[in-house]
Amino acid sequence: MDERLTNFNRFGVLYIHAMVRTALLCAFLATSCSLSLDPAQKTVKDIGTIEHVREDWAADWNAKRISEIMRLYAPDAVFLQPNSERTTGVESIRALFAKVLAANTPHIAFHGITIEGSDNLAYDSGTYEETITSGAATRSTRGDYLLILKRQPDGRWLIVQQAWSDASSEK
Repeated sequence: MDERLTNFNRFGVLYIHAMVRTALLCAFLATSCSLSLDPAQKTVKDIGTIEHVREDWAADWNAKRISEIMRLYAPDAVFLQPNSERTTGVESIRALFAKVLAANTPHIAFHGITIEGSDNLAYDSGTYEETITSGAATRSTRGDYLLILKRQPDGRWLIVQQAWSDASSEK
């Protein structure tokens, strides 16, 4: 009789351990699912903010407000030009933009297609059209753009990577 009681106790302990493991697994899966949804929900809330970054960039570019443009970039941002040149750091980007805007009067319009993100990273992708006046000459250009933004500790979204293509010269 003593042996049957011992076997019953072993079975009971194993059963309880299995139940605890199952409960822990269910709790883990439920937490994992809710955590994976939370960043997307945050990103949805931030879509308007990211759109404002793009639209502020265009308005400041068109008005040649370099200081305002530079407030939209992280200190270690990278600007990838259509000619494959890479400009790294906010001061180098500022110098590039100052040179371009000193010689040209631009008017750019963005057409956003996709904004996606997760947690503290997001991207904004679409097309653009730009009219550039330099002296008496005016030319039009168009292409695709990609902005990669990172949420800062203070909650602001700043550009960390920006890339352009120039489809106007393609044949």
